[in-house]
Order: sequence, then C-alpha cells, then structure tokens
Amino acid sequence: SPAVIKGRTLHSFALSAKSVAEKTGSPFLDLNSISIQHHNKIGQKESATYDFAPKDQTHFSKKGAKETAALIVKELKKVVPELVKYLE
Repeated sequence: SPAVIKGRTLHSFALSAKSVAEKTGSPFLDLNSISIQHHNKIGQKESATYDFAPKDQTHFSKKGAKETAALIVKELKKVVPELVKYLE
C-alpha cells in the first residue's frame, strides 16, 4: 500500500489516479509509492541531490531527473511490457 505523508495531498491524487486507471482499464504506474520507497532507501542526504535547488523540492536536478526516469522505465517495463520496444 502507498505510504502516507502527513500534511500532503499528493497521496490522495495518487489514489484518485489509480482509481481512474482501474475504472478505465488503463495501465497505472504508482510513481508516488515507488518514489517514496526509493527516497526512503537512499536517505535524506542523497535524496536532496535530486532537488533542483535547496529550496525547490518540486523540480529535479539533472541527476534527479535521470534517476526518476529510470524508476519510471523500470516500472513501465513491468506494467506495460509491450512498450519496451519503444524504450530502446
């Protein structure tokens, strides 16, 4: 189940997106849960290197964009394997 971050609404948006995907039969990548797990694993100091700027945790640095894209591709390969041929 997805992690809940107190005081944030991103979790509710993620649940809504999942619900819509289920209702429409669309593939769903739970990037919210995947990224929380990833950032918990790498720790706060390493996670901060993904930020565009010290006070900007919304946008990614070049490193953050690359690592997040890798998370997305990895999950996409599991959820929608028929798209793998387009990822080369």
